[in-house]
Amino acid sequence: MGSYTAALLALLPCLAMAGQIPDYSSQGLKLYWGDAFGDGPGQFPNSTLWNVAEMGPGQVPNGEQESYVKNTNVIAITSGQTLQITPQKDGTTGQWTSGRIGSVVTFTPIAGQVMRVESQIRLGPSLVDNLQGIWPAFWMLGASYSTPGVGWPACGELDIMERKNGALTNYGSAHCGVVDGGPCNQPTGLSGSVALPDNTNYHTFTVTVDRKAAPETITWSVDGNNYYQLVQSAVNNDAIWASIAQNPMNIIINVAVGGGFPGNTNDQTQGGPGAVMEINYVAVYATA
Repeated sequence: MGSYTAALLALLPCLAMAGQIPDYSSQGLKLYWGDAFGDGPGQFPNSTLWNVAEMGPGQVPNGEQESYVKNTNVIAITSGQTLQITPQKDGTTGQWTSGRIGSVVTFTPIAGQVMRVESQIRLGPSLVDNLQGIWPAFWMLGASYSTPGVGWPACGELDIMERKNGALTNYGSAHCGVVDGGPCNQPTGLSGSVALPDNTNYHTFTVTVDRKAAPETITWSVDGNNYYQLVQSAVNNDAIWASIAQNPMNIIINVAVGGGFPGNTNDQTQGGPGAVMEINYVAVYATA
């Protein structure tokens, strides 16, 4: 976990408050980084851990309809020590705003170790008919995304929790390689899905990168149940595999509105509390 060990001492006071973060020491996993959103209600998430994105029209990716804003109406810690991201539609202009955060530090799976990235998340109670275009996601993006000549999908992306339109299906995916086709089946990516029992209860979304022995694997799970595994040989390209299993990545959490994956909103789509994404904790673990 060398990409963030230098920051570990500064994070320890936050970790000490993280009573909601599970202890997996019995599984040989040590907590290296985490946030249980223990700061005061109505605040933005801790700025030593998270950057809050600000992206206006023309800057958001994927053909999305929203602007990402740094405003506590769309992203704030609650009195229950959770983080809520709430997409909002302006009743006058029809413009959507929402929230997106990215980890300040990057996370690198180390050879000979296992890295687990996890969050516990629930969604709002709106009916499916009112959630067309709502696209909550918990994911990781390769740190080389902004490097000239790299970009997406060559930088690598791991989608851990990705939902669309209120449907009770979670998608876990890897994006890598070239824009169209290639070993990562772009733009769809290499992916699996799993049914969820509901939206409004918390569920635990996890991706585990196992570099302990060949072949290396990436495994997706919900509530401790594995539903998709990607083996290094399926990609069959060392450099491309490195982009999703060996190189530094940032954690990103956001609620997009519209775009290629869910399709755009319609007249029935509603923002506000019914479309909220609520995060109980985010944690990164690794074997010693």
